[in-house]
Amino acid sequence: MNHTQNPKNLLQATPRWLAAARNSIILSALLSATAAFGQIRTVYVIPYSHWDRGFLTSPEAILPRLKTHIDEVIDCAAADPEYRWTIESIWQLNEWLKRTDDPKRLQLLRDLVKRGQIEISGAYGSMHTEFMDSEELNLLTQDSFRMTRALGLDFPELVTMDDVPGYSERVPQVLAGSRVRYFLAGANLFIGGGTSLAPGHVPFYWEGPDGSRVLTWISQGKVGGYVEGMQEYYVAPTTPDPYGNLPNLLPKELQGKPPLEVMELGMRRLQETYQKAGYKYDAVLVMYVHDFISPTVERDHLLPWVRKWNASGRQPQLRVATPKEFFDYILSKYSNSIPTYKGDWTGLWAEVKTNSPGIDTLARKVQLDLRANSLLWSGLRLKRGIAFPAGNHLEDYRRLWNYDDQHTSRFPRTEPDVHQVLLHPQRELNDIEPTDYSPGTSTHLRLELQHVVQWPTERLHYCESRSERQ
Repeated sequence: MNHTQNPKNLLQATPRWLAAARNSIILSALLSATAAFGQIRTVYVIPYSHWDRGFLTSPEAILPRLKTHIDEVIDCAAADPEYRWTIESIWQLNEWLKRTDDPKRLQLLRDLVKRGQIEISGAYGSMHTEFMDSEELNLLTQDSFRMTRALGLDFPELVTMDDVPGYSERVPQVLAGSRVRYFLAGANLFIGGGTSLAPGHVPFYWEGPDGSRVLTWISQGKVGGYVEGMQEYYVAPTTPDPYGNLPNLLPKELQGKPPLEVMELGMRRLQETYQKAGYKYDAVLVMYVHDFISPTVERDHLLPWVRKWNASGRQPQLRVATPKEFFDYILSKYSNSIPTYKGDWTGLWAEVKTNSPGIDTLARKVQLDLRANSLLWSGLRLKRGIAFPAGNHLEDYRRLWNYDDQHTSRFPRTEPDVHQVLLHPQRELNDIEPTDYSPGTSTHLRLELQHVVQWPTERLHYCESRSERQ
């Protein structure tokens, strides 16, 4: 049969009773397909807070707030076994640990993570990965290893990154090499980016250049992607505006309507969105995230409305969860049917770095210097047993990551304001100095070259003297 033949012509050449039967079969098949695609039985609602360091104020001014924030997460989770929270980035946990020396608080956090109520994301931050040097990207999860080891926890299986429209193709290779199994991205598309795979073809295995892969979910949208639970699917209609401008985040036409009715509208939109895209699973992930939201928002708004919704018998069921709980469920039921894709979807958002070309150039130089410094010290450690200055090295990379982390300003600024804001990354990068190696105390010029290749070579080396340039 010629499969390009017009189906309408085939029906015209068929007896009426047979055509009617075929139409009935086709209609039944379409209805079955609709049911298969449309029956989302469980919505996994993932609550946490997105911290954009330069959005409200200068990056350094926002850091002390992390102490109160994570303390509230711990208190809310300890008071309610159904409470769930994800700590978005390692830098946030680092700021809390700097300000916490109470062993009881540390133990309580440890217990809540082990119980699965709190999940820690293994990435330093939500990074401009296309701007990052390869070695810098390779070390993206190193801080999480140090922190989880210090807390007596397993290495994170999850990485979340938000408010960036896409990521380098090297990311799955780095994550898989760091024992990370799951990647959750809340992609902001307001100036482009994103991927055509969402929402119909998520979750999927994102494969890196070396064949390693990580199970990936992408929520994306022009208002941030990660805010979908509050501003698109209305899973808790009374959720307050985190910036205090409005009593809640609902559009004007839904203001004043009964909350459960608003939730029905949101769930209908969710079903239609995923059904239209051909979504094939019976569970879906919805991010309930916004900028700087308090952990008490889940306690006072999300959990009460989820409980009322489920108690009313409405469908689909809502479940407040960590990302790992959703990914584990998908793997338990659909592990043999999850597709694999490879490629780059950076979105080119790192072009904003051209707004500060001087600092940008300095960051590039620091990337090269740190890589060379690491190689030198690795050689010294192997050949002479000299201890690698790991603490200094990690602190230098933190300063570099702070620059490469996603952070923007909410408000228009004057030129002096912009100058003050840019002084912070300038100071951070200027503070990075290669760790000196001084094996002797002689006042004479001493030069040591480390030969890091395994074969003899003859080459001319130019070095700069401290006393004079030559």
